[in-house]
Amino acid sequence: MPLTDKARISDDQKSPRIVELWKALTALKSVASFMNTGAHPDDETTAMLAAMRFRDGIDISYACSTRGEGGQNDIGTETTEALGVLRTAEMEAACDQIDLRMYWLSEGPEDSIFDFGFSKSGKETLRKWGRERTLARFVHIIRRERPDIICPTFLDIPGQHGHHRAMTEAAHDVMDLAADANFEDCNLPVWEIKKLYLPAWSGAGQAYDDDLPPPPATLTIPGTDSDPVTGWSYARIGQQSRSMHATQAMGRWIKRGDETDFPLHLVRTRTAVPDIELTSGLPHKLSDLPTVHAESDLVETQANIEAALSEFPNNAAIVERATRALCSLRKAAELLTDAEKSAFGHKLARKETQLSHVIRIASGVEVRAAFDRDVLRPNDAAEIAFDLSPGNATLDVDAVLPAEWSMDDSTVSVGDSAATSDPYPDTYLPGEPPAPYLKVQVTANGVASTSGVAFETTPVVIPRQSATLTPTGDVINVAASNRCVTIHLAEMGQPGADLSLLTPDGWTADRLDNGFAVTAPRDVS
Repeated sequence: MPLTDKARISDDQKSPRIVELWKALTALKSVASFMNTGAHPDDETTAMLAAMRFRDGIDISYACSTRGEGGQNDIGTETTEALGVLRTAEMEAACDQIDLRMYWLSEGPEDSIFDFGFSKSGKETLRKWGRERTLARFVHIIRRERPDIICPTFLDIPGQHGHHRAMTEAAHDVMDLAADANFEDCNLPVWEIKKLYLPAWSGAGQAYDDDLPPPPATLTIPGTDSDPVTGWSYARIGQQSRSMHATQAMGRWIKRGDETDFPLHLVRTRTAVPDIELTSGLPHKLSDLPTVHAESDLVETQANIEAALSEFPNNAAIVERATRALCSLRKAAELLTDAEKSAFGHKLARKETQLSHVIRIASGVEVRAAFDRDVLRPNDAAEIAFDLSPGNATLDVDAVLPAEWSMDDSTVSVGDSAATSDPYPDTYLPGEPPAPYLKVQVTANGVASTSGVAFETTPVVIPRQSATLTPTGDVINVAASNRCVTIHLAEMGQPGADLSLLTPDGWTADRLDNGFAVTAPRDVS
């Protein structure tokens, strides 16, 4: 169902504008990017990522092989593929808490990259997943996100989960393959990862028992400090994210003093300087990017970004500085050479998106929109209720719809050939929602900026002909006389459809008003 008023109040309470503005501003601090890699939802090193993102301004992302279909379920009875759908949604909610860009190697419930259960062997895992398939997907993700640094969560050592071992082994291979123009299983432009780290801590505990010690630390990411505005430690911010993994019973309170640092071991580097900091040898700020013609504009952009940060929480001053930064950033982007666009044009594009979010929030713009239905079928229609406030800017809002959707005033119609929703999306990017979403143009100080805002809840499009069937299993006692099982159908897409039930030889199925009466033969095996 669409959100109740109480649910809206709760969501509103969790995201005060001043906190949202601070989080958006911190994204402007750096142009460096860090990709964590793992095998399951909840493998991400959340507290470390939270510190990198909100303290250091690093762009963070996560590449995960499976949807966790073989894991536990502490909140329901869903298993395998259905559990994968739940854990995918949980992972997206976890990403929202720390602004984590999410990529999946597994593209669907039929994918060979699947959580088939516990394994101790990375080699076995890659055989089951398909080594070529795994590397092709991994390279595709690297070339899409283009991270400067990658770091698996676990080590490839005996005693560790085979799925974890497989992803760590693949991380070593993908550093070469992503940069290899002759790699034939991905047609995206090549990308050169600059550093590969491994965790310099043991992954032993609970189900895992690393049989070898971790490698020595070459660098330590501080993790014991706190966010200066919210007062939350980065460990607690990490747990806010982990608590979204409800099927895994994640989320625990971190007492003051129990926070930890994160030692890393540099395995490979393409930089030529000592690895003193995470960004050593990498451009850290916009003004560090090496350009032929755009240096002065990038320096001006960086100066205005730093001024915007220093002006917090003065909204008007932040908008002034952020709009200036956006103007000079756009000038810089136009002056890049083709080689520079290939090397770091995406970093400027990310900064434009981030600046647009800052301008929207600091201008006091409010954009909320909700569908009156959250489940739709082809040929269905739904009404959208808008709640808009321009704040101190000029506001223009358009709905961006998927293919075969249309809009007339506030009524959205789903076309006859519209695609059904994908419960296994391959990407989730906080702040960059897929259609349907709201395209929000804010004009402040004469500068227009555009950002995407998700609907309050996004309707799920299900097939035209479908039904909920219960029970999904039953038991016939061959020692008793009863041979009949009743199957109930509900939530029918087309109640008048001609339905039949395919049964084994000797079985019969009689249509009832609300389902079928299925009868097995007397000599059923």
